[in-house]
Amino acid sequence: MLLFEIHAVTCRNIRTTTDYWRYIIEVKHPESFKSFGEKAAELVMETLSKPKVVVREKLDPSVYLYYRRFGEYFICVVAKHLMRMVI
Repeated sequence: MLLFEIHAVTCRNIRTTTDYWRYIIEVKHPESFKSFGEKAAELVMETLSKPKVVVREKLDPSVYLYYRRFGEYFICVVAKHLMRMVI
């Protein structure tokens, strides 16, 4: 099931499912989400739509890092931009 889809500042629609979100906050990076609790998804969406900096990953140019500061914390959202199919 889709958790959210947001139009990022890079003119791409970025989405995640509830299952993948649960994997991120419980398995991959649980320490990063303790401080934010229920607001974490909202902060991620805001980071994607209004980042302060966007960096393209050097080793994999399809990966983008979106950065935004919230109080004393910086959030980095990593998103892989899939190739668009033109028909």
